[in-house]
Amino acid sequence: MALADQRDDRAAADPITHVNAGPVSMVFILAFVEAVCYLGLFHTLTGYISGATVLLATEIFHPEGEVITKTLVLVAFVPATFVWVILKEHGSGWRYFVPMLFVIEACLLTLYMVIAISMSPLRGADAAETMLIVVISVLALSLHNVHSQQVMPEKAPIAITVLFGNFASSMTHLCALMRTGKSTGEAAAAFKKLLYPLVAFIGGAFLGAFGFTWLGFLALAGPIVILIAMAAFSLTNKTPVVQS
Repeated sequence: MALADQRDDRAAADPITHVNAGPVSMVFILAFVEAVCYLGLFHTLTGYISGATVLLATEIFHPEGEVITKTLVLVAFVPATFVWVILKEHGSGWRYFVPMLFVIEACLLTLYMVIAISMSPLRGADAAETMLIVVISVLALSLHNVHSQQVMPEKAPIAITVLFGNFASSMTHLCALMRTGKSTGEAAAAFKKLLYPLVAFIGGAFLGAFGFTWLGFLALAGPIVILIAMAAFSLTNKTPVVQS
């Protein structure tokens, strides 16, 4: 039996202790970068469009001089996503396509970090350098979303509404099992794709905020290193597995 098949069999037999580390890492990176964006780019989110829409709505009715930047996120995200989807449709058959996506995102985040550090402190939400950084971040995180949801074999629950909505459904399922006294095996299976991503999301958000507090935009070096490592690992065509 091939090594990949053995890995799949172990994951199927013990779903709660074996999980694909790729989607978990993608959730961690997105939460980390978004925490840095929120703190460093004047309360702007560039990857969670649902959250960015809420922030734009609040800015319109309670203006703090950030409406242009938040509008720019929505304006840039749609065509950026369109470009990445077209790239995926035409290039997904290439052997090095997945590593290339990791490298492109790492390069965009590196450009974001270098410009932000060199221009710090940023003059304001409507400053030219801030809007440039926002566009670069939108390019990086729109690619991150397309990569996670359409390219990776095991999709990452990137959307915060999906992540916490599924978690709420799983909690309901678990409570029902406890009331009926049935085996919790089904509950464990329900949590297998949610537990690690949820922990990764919370950990990424907290570490991103902590990193920016102490290191400023240099904290983005963490996600960049992870992306480069994932690119290198994907060249082996192996699936990383996290064991608890």
